[in-house]
Amino acid sequence: MGDNHGRTRYVLVVRLPRSVEVLIEDVFLGLAGATKPTMGYHITVLGPFYLDEEVDYRFLTPVQQVCVRWQPFEVDISTVSFFEAPDDNAVYLRVLDDNGMIELHDDLLSAVGKISTMQNERIREWNETLYAPHVTLALKLSDKELPQFLRTAASQDLHASFMVNDIWLCRQEPSAPWQYVAHFPLGTDEEQLVPPTEAG
Repeated sequence: MGDNHGRTRYVLVVRLPRSVEVLIEDVFLGLAGATKPTMGYHITVLGPFYLDEEVDYRFLTPVQQVCVRWQPFEVDISTVSFFEAPDDNAVYLRVLDDNGMIELHDDLLSAVGKISTMQNERIREWNETLYAPHVTLALKLSDKELPQFLRTAASQDLHASFMVNDIWLCRQEPSAPWQYVAHFPLGTDEEQLVPPTEAG
C-alpha cells in the first residue's frame, strides 16, 4: 500500500450540538483520564482516509450525492462502553438504535471508497466490518486506569438526543491540527465549503 506518512488525512463526522457537548463536559470531563477530541465531541461517520491524489477535497461529489438522498434524523446517545486493547483502552458513549448512523456510514463508504484509501489496516477493518457509531470520552487508558474510569463513568446518568442535519469534512495536513473544511447538509444539494477553521 506504500508509505502514507506525510499525506493529508480526511474524516467525515457528525458534530455534536454545543448544548450536548456542554452536557458531556459537565458529566465526564472532570474524570481522571477523560479526553476531549481536538475537533470537539463528534461521531466519526467515515475514516480517517486518504484521498486519491487527483481528487480535490473541495469537490467531493460522492459525499454530496449521498447526503442529498438522506433526510435529517434523530440520534440518541447514552450508555458508557469501551474498546479494549492492552494499555490502550478507549471509553465512549454508545449511539442507541444506531441503524440510521450505520446505514449512512455504509452509503458513504460505498461512495467514498472509490476515491480513497483508509489510513491503515486497523482503520480499514473498523470501517468495513466493525463500524460502531460512538462519542469518545477517553483514549489511551491503561489497563489499570480503565476499571476506575468505567466505575465512575457508569455511575453518571447521561442521555442526550439531537438531530443529524449535516456531515462535516475534516482535513489534517501532516503535523497540523484537524480543520473543518466543508459540510454537506442532509436532504439538499448544497455543498457548503467553509474557510478552514481549526477543529477544536
